[in-house]
Amino acid sequence: MVGRIIPPNRVSGKVVRQLAIPQGENFELLRGRSLDQLRFGRHALTLQFDEMVWITVESDLRVRDAGGEETVVQDSRLVATPLLSSLVNRVADVRVDDPRSLSIVFDGGLTVRFIDGHDRYEAFQVGHGERLIIV
Repeated sequence: MVGRIIPPNRVSGKVVRQLAIPQGENFELLRGRSLDQLRFGRHALTLQFDEMVWITVESDLRVRDAGGEETVVQDSRLVATPLLSSLVNRVADVRVDDPRSLSIVFDGGLTVRFIDGHDRYEAFQVGHGERLIIV
């Protein structure tokens, strides 16, 4: 089921969406945000931006330097260097490539693509304050 909406959380009252990028979602909340912090975990990577915006990735990640080839990794530590080079850079562009893929381009030229390659498991989450989109 694509674009399923989960009932509002009883605590926050916010809608949580799951299984695909909701139709009409453009993630413009990321545009212009500065990458402030990276957190590498055993099975997840979190990109923390200013204004309480964040992305957590639990699946494959694709990274491409300006003019370079796209690198696909399952372990985010393998692309730590280009990600770290984007600290304090701003998001210059945001694209929903298809219902299961989101790309962000930093003003330094690095493109990071988050892809939902799993039918049964969440691949990435985008949050802003109490708003949460789960894909």
